[in-house]
Amino acid sequence: MISHPGDTHRLIDMCHTLEVSRSGYYDHTHKAQQPRRQQDQAIATKLIEGFQLSRQTYGTPRLREVPKKQGLGVSRRRISRLMAARGLRPKAKRRFVPKTTHSNHSGPIAANLL
Repeated sequence: MISHPGDTHRLIDMCHTLEVSRSGYYDHTHKAQQPRRQQDQAIATKLIEGFQLSRQTYGTPRLREVPKKQGLGVSRRRISRLMAARGLRPKAKRRFVPKTTHSNHSGPIAANLL
């Protein structure tokens, strides 16, 4: 309901469709954030900084070290949830392809002695 402002749909119609009372909607929008959400917000800002510093390559195991250095014990699942909520996905490393054979050359080809 927050993503659809009152310009496009009336609040009372959205509340009726979603089976939510108007008073319940307003209570929810004006209540103070829970301590867990406040902590999630603080951790998320640190994770975003660490993610940007890693050139967007660190995943949850490495990013777990960022809050750990500041004394916050955070699980990988929580970090994963926070990253997914903010659309943070690490870049995948390119696959290693060895380049050992140079087939297009003008030199003589060795004889097969087997």
